[in-house]
Amino acid sequence: MPSRSENAGSDSRATSTSAAAPTIRGRRCRIHTPANTPVRVVLRRQENQTVLQVADDGAGMEPEDADRVFDRFFRVGTGSGLGMAIVRAAAEAHHGAAEVTTAPGEGFTTTIRL
Repeated sequence: MPSRSENAGSDSRATSTSAAAPTIRGRRCRIHTPANTPVRVVLRRQENQTVLQVADDGAGMEPEDADRVFDRFFRVGTGSGLGMAIVRAAAEAHHGAAEVTTAPGEGFTTTIRL
């Protein structure tokens, strides 16, 4: 039976995606999204990439805040200001990218591409 590392292929991507998902889903939704707000998590292959999207139907964010959401210690409301910076750093450490799509009243979507 092959070891996990022999069988990995894109396993490091999956591990990184697995590590980032709780950060996005757990912290962002618990701190910045009202209770009972629907959250969608989608993991898919797109061409040669693994794409993880976490989207909520919350209040969204102003464009000037969205531009800084990945800056360390940038905060909108509560939280440490580190969560999204960690998400982007993890994605980039694996030659990927993280981005957000949001607007006031239109929810918040985080997309990680590895």
